[in-house]
Amino acid sequence: IIIILLTSVIFESGSQLTSIGSSAFSYTGLTTITIPASVTSIDYNAFYECSILTSVSFESGSQLTSIGFGAFSSTGLTTITIPASVTSIGSHAFSGCHSLTFVIFESTQSLSSL
Repeated sequence: IIIILLTSVIFESGSQLTSIGSSAFSYTGLTTITIPASVTSIDYNAFYECSILTSVSFESGSQLTSIGFGAFSSTGLTTITIPASVTSIGSHAFSGCHSLTFVIFESTQSLSSL
């Protein structure tokens, strides 16, 4: 297994990114990331094995609708707040997250598939 030494990702203000692809940041050294509001999907294993990723936040007005299979599995997350716009969370999205103690759903949640 090769671990990429990527430790930081910063999206420009007003980013038009709509998807974080499969395994896009897997095996990296990210510790924190803020997902742009324009992102509608986080795909299969996008952050898989980012073992020191402890913080994921979503910009205000997030349009995220889906979190894919294993998207955050085996990360170091301790808490995550799921945007109200999310309608589906794939299986094993948070498997192996041994430090994850809180998954917070925004109050106007429209989740229909878990």
